[in-house]
Order: sequence, then structure tokens, then C-alpha cells
Amino acid sequence: MGMFIISGAVVGGLLSLLLNITVATGAISGAIVGGIVGTWYKHKSSAESKQDQDSQIMQLREEELDIKKRTCANR
Repeated sequence: MGMFIISGAVVGGLLSLLLNITVATGAISGAIVGGIVGTWYKHKSSAESKQDQDSQIMQLREEELDIKKRTCANR
């Protein structure tokens, strides 16, 4: 998330030159926006990772059930 804050500060500082406001104000605003984007990205990545883990668990359970069925059928 720190990367987003630093990037936001840099971009905000550069945009402040175009918008004719002080560089400090642009950098602070950019850092705040970068922090918000970083937090959103972190939660998004976490949710996708959790969903991937859940699908892998379900697939392993199905494979385990198939193996048990084949083992019982062979007896």
C-alpha cells in the first residue's frame, strides 16, 4: 500500500503544476487518493485469493470423494 501512497503523492505533485495549486497540496491530496486506492486494491486481492482457495478446496474434496467411490467399488 505504501507504493500507492508514494505514487499518488508524485502524481498529485505533478498534477498540481498543471492545476496551478501548490505542490504540497497536490502531493498530500495524491497521497490520500493513493492510500484509498491501495486499500481498495488490497481488499480486492484478498477477496480474489480467498475465492481461489475455496474453489481449490472444493475441487480437492470432489477428487477425494471420487477416489473413495472407486475404492469402495473395487472391494
